[in-house]
Amino acid sequence: MIARAALLLSSTVLLAACASAPEQRSAASPDPMLQQIAATATGDFATGLDGSGSALLLTVAADPLISADQTLTLNLTQQQAGTAPRQFVLQIERAREAPFELSGVLAPLTSSAQVIAQCPLRVGTSAQGVSATTDAESCRFGEAGGQVGLIKEFLFAGDQIRIADRLSGGPSGSQDTISEQLLRFYRLNRYEGWSGVLEDGSWRVARDLIVDTANGRIEPLDAAGMGLGIIIELDRGELDGDQQPIVRLTVKDSETLETLARSWAAPGARRMGIALPDLQVGLERVLD
Repeated sequence: MIARAALLLSSTVLLAACASAPEQRSAASPDPMLQQIAATATGDFATGLDGSGSALLLTVAADPLISADQTLTLNLTQQQAGTAPRQFVLQIERAREAPFELSGVLAPLTSSAQVIAQCPLRVGTSAQGVSATTDAESCRFGEAGGQVGLIKEFLFAGDQIRIADRLSGGPSGSQDTISEQLLRFYRLNRYEGWSGVLEDGSWRVARDLIVDTANGRIEPLDAAGMGLGIIIELDRGELDGDQQPIVRLTVKDSETLETLARSWAAPGARRMGIALPDLQVGLERVLD
């Protein structure tokens, strides 16, 4: 599960903010720890591409923080192409009985944004980032006698968010697992660029390409509207046998889907591409 996952991510700034004691501040000043969590957790994220080239998207938005005693409200929307979105509200605040600690509430929503239930959260900080976890005893759904408990874990670690779900069935206190799922979302990267193929001694070039790591599959067209015969795929992942996050660029033959070339770069890299004698791709990251 998430709590045992070893992440090698850049969360130094977040951890420094979360580890420090509360500063003296006026009642009108937002809590600096909650501000830092909001800044780190919010944004657009996506899983890696599956076999169909479709990624699962996650958008995290925060309500504005106004005062020191205000709860941080994170609005999460999770969606895949062709499916209805799933929405959650996650609230985090200073624990009233222990101001150095955090507590929270998770509320899944209906399609009309109505609260289905509210589950208390255990919220903490560590070398991995900020974690929030429900308990199967206090987060239960269904009719009496047929209820299931939900253990839902979030880990906000700057460049990625991990969400794990485990449903446990049976009577209260039972830990029999019905199903479990682990999703890893990477912060969305957007790129602009060009590509070209060498044919009969001349280059055919496609310009003004736009691609991101969520809907990251395009077939470039030249100035005459003709396909270059290639597919460019872009997604996020990790190096094999390592947990170092990367942005992965793959070029395939548009007819056979054979991989022609592949390269990768660090998520923060401004430029990436492929340079072969008869195939070139150049991409530059669009900064938000």
